[in-house]
Amino acid sequence: MEKIKDSDYLDLLITQLKTLEELVYARNERLRLFHEKIQGIRAIIAGVMATIFPLVIWFYLLVSEHRLLSWETASEVGIVLSSLLVLNAFLFIATYLFLQQVGKRPLVYRFSKPFEKHELVRLHTDLEKIDEVASKLISQDIFQASRVPDAYLTFGYLAMLENYLKNDTVRSLKEALDLMIADIGNQKNGSEMASSQTLIRKEIDYLSHKKQHRLEDEEVFYCVN
Repeated sequence: MEKIKDSDYLDLLITQLKTLEELVYARNERLRLFHEKIQGIRAIIAGVMATIFPLVIWFYLLVSEHRLLSWETASEVGIVLSSLLVLNAFLFIATYLFLQQVGKRPLVYRFSKPFEKHELVRLHTDLEKIDEVASKLISQDIFQASRVPDAYLTFGYLAMLENYLKNDTVRSLKEALDLMIADIGNQKNGSEMASSQTLIRKEIDYLSHKKQHRLEDEEVFYCVN
């Protein structure tokens, strides 16, 4: 990339890092929405299936010889209706909760699978778009041939380097790096700070193994028939 002033370079680096952070957030947000959608689909399927038992009971009473009208007094009908409503409510709630617990098993998954697969295709399409932008971003010279080592490509470290340059403590970014590393080394937990994985490293790792990440994500939400 064209040679630019160290201070301008740091500003550009911070801007690009913020863009990368926004892409990572967008990816995580899309995954969160996908998970919520899947849970919503399973809840609807479970709700529909949970209504079957109450409907069977009502259907039996309507078509059998023991019709509600066979009871003589209104009080008897009221007692029976109240009892049936309580029984049906209990059956619905118990069945719904049970189906929610076994949502990843074939019983429910057989019905929800077509809807979930549709959402999965949409998820992969959206993630591919985000990954494409992120891949182009981290392939830029500002990251590939960075004047700042990967271990220090964080907002905190970059802000420290900016302060060194602005305060005229040093004359170049290289001197600023040397001074910052020395200061970090003098701090109690400086070595722990420098060894933490940076956003750019995490993103490179994700893009390098994204297929495996996708498979792991599917294993969490999909059962094997």
